[in-house]
Amino acid sequence: MDHRGTPESILLDDQKKKLIHQAMDQLNENHRIVMHLHYQEDIPVQEIAKILDIPMGSVKSRLFYARLSLKELLEPFFKQTDLFEEDGA
Repeated sequence: MDHRGTPESILLDDQKKKLIHQAMDQLNENHRIVMHLHYQEDIPVQEIAKILDIPMGSVKSRLFYARLSLKELLEPFFKQTDLFEEDGA
């Protein structure tokens, strides 16, 4: 059964977004800034490096560790609920 667009799927999407935003708030400032610029503002790594006046390698490193931190913060929700599982049936 396809649940896209149903009230249940919309609620689950909202819950996912809320959890992700809460996890993002827990990141240190440097990680949170590069994540926001790259994923929400859709700014390329090279441009973020110019904006922040840091080497491109530092931007990549911050993105890597920010994603790792987010994974660790969100992992309990993946294991405890089916909130992040797609309906493959």
